[in-house]
Amino acid sequence: MNKKGASKFVNTVLLIAFIVSLLIIIFLWGKTYIEELAQKRGAIAEKELECQDVKISIYSFAQTGPGKLSITLENKGIKVLHKFTLRIIGSKKTQSIELKGIDARLDISQIKKFENLEFVESDVGEIKKIEAIPWLKVAPEKYIPCAKQKVIRTTNQNI
Repeated sequence: MNKKGASKFVNTVLLIAFIVSLLIIIFLWGKTYIEELAQKRGAIAEKELECQDVKISIYSFAQTGPGKLSITLENKGIKVLHKFTLRIIGSKKTQSIELKGIDARLDISQIKKFENLEFVESDVGEIKKIEAIPWLKVAPEKYIPCAKQKVIRTTNQNI
């Protein structure tokens, strides 16, 4: 029985062709991936610059019941805001509340009251101050915080 396989030359050519085709596929995928990543990073960087145009104030806040809070925010900037993080800083702990979606939208020059915000009073203790951090919308369900534009209001601070 005399078995003959492919020659070494044909094997080498097939191996090189396979490697070249694999490299082309990886290169094309990588190019698309890098372009998409650059677009996303560019949009985020643009929104970070837009954070300079964000200005909010805590118009008022009050504890309305056990574990219930109401807060009135004012948009004094030139950007519509779609999300906020409220940090309730208490005598025991700090708790965060996220406001987002259609109900959290705050138009330019708008004053809006957010009511019945729930927090764990036994964990927080007596409320000492509230921080409000605005977020800008980058894409659907994608937001970027404007942490430098946060505002703080203490419980004994007058308007």
